[in-house]
Amino acid sequence: MRDHLAALARLVPGARWVLQVDEPALPGVLGGVLPTASGLGVLPAIEPDVVRAGLTEVLAAAAERATTVVHCCAPDVPVELLRAAGADAVSIDTSLLDRPGWEELGAVVERGATAWAGIVPTDATAPRPDDLLRPLLGAWESLGLGDDRLDAAVLTPACGLAGATPRQALDLQRAAVAAADLLAERLA
Repeated sequence: MRDHLAALARLVPGARWVLQVDEPALPGVLGGVLPTASGLGVLPAIEPDVVRAGLTEVLAAAAERATTVVHCCAPDVPVELLRAAGADAVSIDTSLLDRPGWEELGAVVERGATAWAGIVPTDATAPRPDDLLRPLLGAWESLGLGDDRLDAAVLTPACGLAGATPRQALDLQRAAVAAADLLAERLA
């Protein structure tokens, strides 16, 4: 990763990169519920300290040249672990957050992390921007986070767009931008 980012820096001097590391199976790795290749058993759980150390090594390799984001679109994302590993931002599907998940996200935001809030569902037509924002704003308020902390939220689709058609991907990105514009109006 260091070599790749160095090569990019030579190609585009002065650019600041964003490195997103996707870890969709991370809760399963920690919980010991991933199936073996045969499907007849499960892989043993990996200790959180081992996972954190591995992520720390990867993120540290990029930290000098890039903002680091770890994305996980599964339930029970270990947000604190991702932040402890050195992620500048955590990217999550906010529709999967329960109250403890929101509290964990709020705690890392209060300590300076950015939340890439996946508010745009990728499995359906995106709702109106105000409907997209409502759950985020409600959770933010219930946590006691003021509007002044909303600048720590980057609004995104909930998960990857690899399965989307180009038209669907464009529509989902437009929905995220429309919601971000509405949020910016609220903060102005």
